[in-house]
Amino acid sequence: MSRGNLDARIAAVFDAALAGGRLLCDEGVLRRLPSGGIDFEVRLVESLGAKPATKLSDQVPSAAPTATATATATATAAKATFNPFLPHDPTLYVDDLGSHLLLLNKYCVSRHHCLITTKEFKSQLSPLSVHDWAAALAFMRSGGTLRPHLGFFNCGSLSGASVLHKHMQMLPLDGDAASAPPVSAAIHRHMRQATVKAATPFLVDGLPFAHACALMPPRLSPAVALDLNTAAANATTHLEAARSLHAIYTAVLTAAMQAARVDPAPSLGVSDATTTEPAGFVSHSLLFTDEWMMAVPRRADKSGPISINSVGFAGMILAKRPSDVEYITSRGAMAILQDVAFPL
Repeated sequence: MSRGNLDARIAAVFDAALAGGRLLCDEGVLRRLPSGGIDFEVRLVESLGAKPATKLSDQVPSAAPTATATATATATAAKATFNPFLPHDPTLYVDDLGSHLLLLNKYCVSRHHCLITTKEFKSQLSPLSVHDWAAALAFMRSGGTLRPHLGFFNCGSLSGASVLHKHMQMLPLDGDAASAPPVSAAIHRHMRQATVKAATPFLVDGLPFAHACALMPPRLSPAVALDLNTAAANATTHLEAARSLHAIYTAVLTAAMQAARVDPAPSLGVSDATTTEPAGFVSHSLLFTDEWMMAVPRRADKSGPISINSVGFAGMILAKRPSDVEYITSRGAMAILQDVAFPL
């Protein structure tokens, strides 16, 4: 599907799902809050309270309740089998990405917020695979042209993940400096002050928590369209690019775990079938654009009343009630990120 056709398809499915009440989109009230050298975006979205509260630990398969089971047991079993992607809601379906599906996010604060989900069950506890990166590239490179997106992956119970079935999320960007994630300013500031080699992990000056970042090599960036003569050559080059991005991701995640002074092996070795976090496992947040990739190991999912998922580390924090905004303002957005990440 061409990029233009895919964009049109996303818009059409979004409009139909919104009109039919199959998704909820509320962009809320946005305010800017400078903190720690970053101009954070704090968005108050009171309708987020309508989103069902789920935990990864509730979604481990369990035996079905008996006819004499209590209401509590029945509710527990329903949580244990909760999986909005298997089967997926057909009214939110956009496209087939091979081993993955492209769906719309049912609860969103940005129009055309997409999900890239595995067709079969794979665990949100497992790190991104080559095939996951291939699906992300297929979406971002669709039709040989790029519409900029902020991609993110919440891995583990302390990352902000709420669904155990593996999925990445893609937020559309306008492509100009004004729409770039706020953390991009810190990354670009670091690049002006230091020599940074593409694909090599580095720490961003001014980010006071354990993390690692890497620049996308020009030949591997999702912004680079495939322009080859045959479909077979396209497929081969696409898979090679996905393997290279997977290698960069592994290096960035390893460097971030080392910055947090935790062993990366238990987290990197989680299989796609794993439904409980193994000993030594550390959740992580991942962000990526066509320019850079960043991983942040997590030690908590909340600071006070504020839940932080991966986009928090992009400089974008969601609040469900006015008192949450007051907490963010008084605590400080950067301090909140420090609360949920490991210290340097």
